[in-house]
Amino acid sequence: MRWARQLQDILDLQFWDQVSGGYFSTTDRDPAILLRMKEDYDGAEPAPTSVTAFNLWRFGRIYHNDVMIDHARHAVRAFAARLEAQPFGLPLLLAAASLLDTPPVHLILHSPAPDHPGLAPLLAEARSRYLPQLVIIRIADAASRDYFASRHTVIENLPATPAEPTAYLCENFACRLPVTKAEDLRTLLSSL
Repeated sequence: MRWARQLQDILDLQFWDQVSGGYFSTTDRDPAILLRMKEDYDGAEPAPTSVTAFNLWRFGRIYHNDVMIDHARHAVRAFAARLEAQPFGLPLLLAAASLLDTPPVHLILHSPAPDHPGLAPLLAEARSRYLPQLVIIRIADAASRDYFASRHTVIENLPATPAEPTAYLCENFACRLPVTKAEDLRTLLSSL
């Protein structure tokens, strides 16, 4: 997560258009590039703004950082005219835009160890359905717990080591009762 966040900071520094918003496809450091372009089509390779808006949304949700969410909104607004005229050209940007207006949904998977056999079924259940609004946070060692504790009050209040892998489904920062079985998690996730 630290490395991903560092990459996002580099993207913001080197590719963000300070004047009009959105992300350029190139940096301004190469003197051979005379014109910096901003892609406005999600083809086989999505446009930089589309990918980055989605990343900013996810970071914003993981870190409870409204500045990152607002930055994602600003990136989407930079392409508002294109989205209105030809929405089918930027499907990933549309997906990111729709997520910006959804309430936060976190699934916290707290496990005694990263390789605990009970963790895999919970993770498989979480990944078995299309829930783009779901942000999964795995806490499976002291380092991950320490890293996320200051960013999420639920994680801060988790026991140091659970007896078995436990799933906490939190909507709009209110968590349901924890579950330890994949079937129970399936029931919780089906209500989203």
